[in-house]
Amino acid sequence: MPRKPGEAWMEKKRKRREKQYNQLRPKLHKFYASTRWRKLRELYRSAHPICEECERNGKVRLAEMVDHILPISEGGAPLDESNLQSLCRACHNKKHG
Repeated sequence: MPRKPGEAWMEKKRKRREKQYNQLRPKLHKFYASTRWRKLRELYRSAHPICEECERNGKVRLAEMVDHILPISEGGAPLDESNLQSLCRACHNKKHG
């Protein structure tokens, strides 16, 4: 049951937006649609619900995504928890432009 008015609608909207985003990604990024990644991402985000970059800067913001510290394309381990960080959308966009 939603805790705030519109919360269920916002969650549906977020999932729909995420699905559209993933469908537009190149075939190279099939990894992000894999069950292993989705499960790890959700487990990591539930264990680290606060944006780690904001937390380092003395702010408190809920994390919306899990990011690879060292990108997979640069040799980062895709499923290693020590290579992951929870980020809010603003911090993720700052990192990736």
